[in-house]
Amino acid sequence: LKMKGQKADKLNALNEMHEKRVAMEQQRANEARNEAEWGSLPDKTVILDKKVWREIFDVRIPTKDIRATRAHKGQASAIAFDKNGHILASCGTDAAVRLYEVKSGSLLDTLSGHTASILDIDFSSDEKLIMAAGNDARALIWSMETKRQRMVLTGHTSKICACSFSTDAKQAYTGSYDRTVRIWDMQTGRKSHTIDCGSAVNYLSVCAGGNILGTAHLDRSVRLWSSRDGEEVDSSSDALK
Repeated sequence: LKMKGQKADKLNALNEMHEKRVAMEQQRANEARNEAEWGSLPDKTVILDKKVWREIFDVRIPTKDIRATRAHKGQASAIAFDKNGHILASCGTDAAVRLYEVKSGSLLDTLSGHTASILDIDFSSDEKLIMAAGNDARALIWSMETKRQRMVLTGHTSKICACSFSTDAKQAYTGSYDRTVRIWDMQTGRKSHTIDCGSAVNYLSVCAGGNILGTAHLDRSVRLWSSRDGEEVDSSSDALK
């Protein structure tokens, strides 16, 4: 009886080991299947979240580019689409702005005037103007209708890393390594306000409502300003904590 009991215990142990091995293999198979089906979606979501993500947003992460174009002689620095997504503008270290038709990929025009690398580019919301700014500390504005230069915004003492139009296209904003943001009147081409940011400006963006201007800085801070007069609204920085 004792030997029978020992044999039974041994069989039970073997069965338990087999069940664990089968369960582990099944888990690996499920993980591989989930990875194949959902692995292209954001890693920070669990599988259930990924399923919901796809069902709601019908997400399909691209696996290859639709079209590749060698747009510039040097590095390409920034791109921007017009409001309707029909035209793509690119700028680069060759100091050129190039306009492409999105559907065909054909080059429509090349805008010149900068004397150094261009770092940022933006279309006005009414699609009448396009602005580019860069290492020559200037922002140039062209007419999209004639492709001729309309304005040259000068006054910064270092490279302009970011530029943007206001949502109503009545103002323009430029952010520079000289630690200032300048607000420009598009009727006159003159500076209306200068914001002393206290740190070099790496990027700026206007909120959808148009009343807040956000800036990102070399000192790790993010600051919010009134887009109308440049008064500071809020700031946040790890460096200040």
